[in-house]
This record gives sequence, C-alpha cells and structure tokens, in this order.
Amino acid sequence: MATIGHQKQWQYLKQSAQNDVLAQAYLFHGPSQVGKKKIALELCDWIGVNYTNLKIIEPKADRETQRPKIAVEEIKELKNHFSLSVAGKDYKIAVIDNAQTMTRDAQSAMLKLLEEPRGKSLIILIAQSPDQLLETIVSRCQLVRFNILSKDVLSSYLEKQNLKEEEKRMALWLSFGKPGRMINYLEQKEVNEFQKKSLYQIKELVRAPLFERFKTAKQLAENRTDISMVLEVWLHYFREILLKKVNKEKLSKDYSFEQLKEIIDGIERTEYVLNNSNANLRLALEFLLLKI
Repeated sequence: MATIGHQKQWQYLKQSAQNDVLAQAYLFHGPSQVGKKKIALELCDWIGVNYTNLKIIEPKADRETQRPKIAVEEIKELKNHFSLSVAGKDYKIAVIDNAQTMTRDAQSAMLKLLEEPRGKSLIILIAQSPDQLLETIVSRCQLVRFNILSKDVLSSYLEKQNLKEEEKRMALWLSFGKPGRMINYLEQKEVNEFQKKSLYQIKELVRAPLFERFKTAKQLAENRTDISMVLEVWLHYFREILLKKVNKEKLSKDYSFEQLKEIIDGIERTEYVLNNSNANLRLALEFLLLKI
C-alpha cells in the first residue's frame, strides 16, 4: 500500500539518498500511527537494501510488568549486525520502532553504537517525541518530524476506495488525522466495531445518570487493555466539540470553554494514570465521567 501523505519528508529523504548524503542516524518523531515506520521501510525499499542487511527491532512485553520494552541485549546485537562486511555500496540498516521503550541500559548501548559509526550504516529511531530519549542520543540523530494529516489528504485517499459514503465518513472521523488508524478501521472489523462503539458510548454517557457513568468506569477499569483506545476516541470527540464551539456551531450539549478544557485535561490525566502510575484507575475514570 502506498504511503499516505508526508510527501515533504519523503522527498527530503529520497533526495538525500539520491545524492548519497544520508545521515548515519535519523529520529523519526511524531504522533503514533501517522506513518513513521512505513516511511522508514519505504526508504529501505527505495535504497534497494537486501533484507538480510536490514534489522527491525520492536518492543516486546516485559515478563514481569507486561509493558512493552526493548532490552539492552537487542541493541548490543546490532554491533554484530553492523560489523559484518557488505559488498559494494549496500547499506546496513537498523530500524528501531517505538524507540522510547528502550530501557536505560538499552539507550546507553544505543548511544555507544551511535558514537562508533561503521561504513555504510543507517540507523532509524522511531518515537513519539525526542524528549522520550536521552539528549545525547537525540543530538547524534537528524530529526524528521511527522504530523497528523489533514482531512483533505485522508479524504483524497478514501475517495479512491470502494466504500459507502457512511464508511468513508466514519473512517475519516475515527482516523484522528492518523492514516494508520484509518487503515486499521478499514481492514480490521473488530477494531472498526470497537471504535464505533466507543464513539456511541461517549455520546450516551454525556446524557446518562451518575450510576450509569460509575458502572461504565468500573467496567473499563476491569479491562485495562481497551482503555487507551477508548480514551483516544473520547479525546477526539471533545476536541471536535471544542472546535465547533470556537466556530460557534450548534452543540448537542452546551459546554463552556472551561468545562471542555477540564474534560480534555481529565482524559489526558487518565491516560497518564493508565500508563505511568499505580494510582486507582477506576477512581480516575469516575472523576473524569463526573465532568462530562
């Protein structure tokens, strides 16, 4: 499937490859599911790299915490990957997806690798933000920023697909400007249905009595694996309401700007509780649902 959007970034990388001036390390950063990894792999294809010369590292679930991580051993193995000789002008390439999940030791090993470049080597780190990595790693990479895409770009892609208008409309809304999310919606029926359910759910919850909201908080807290996707749908829903209020469009419920700010901040705080602390998730969800 062809890359959707990011033509400026693609042309910059392609021209660098054509002129043989690619940096030895890049950091592709920006929101999740916007196409960073796809551009990285397209670059590998365009260069014509032999896939035996390409190493892709992705996080794996930690045995104890079940949270995704990239262990130091995987980064240390790259030293062997790059040390093997390559004939002619071929590249040795490593693509590290979700590089922010590297452990502290793994990041230290990556820094050492970046400090000792070898021949025709190329390392592409992929993360959401440079702040998630050691400053010394970031300083040794050339940064390429990827943003969410406009509705026009995504609509142009959808118009070429054999879809009903309602499917196009829903795919566009649930993409949140991220082509990866849109493709998941179109290709994965279970994701499709879950996202639509989350959208309908929040529309019902804003009119629901308190006992229904607390019941929902309890159900979500008992199944943590789904909450992140639910919160993303809710966040997009209230950001759309905020945009409509700025544009003075009619709203189904009359929120003040302060209320909308509190709700959006509350969703983001709940996401933080989910991923970064041992705080009571159910309590955070109940507090959030009180605000809506």
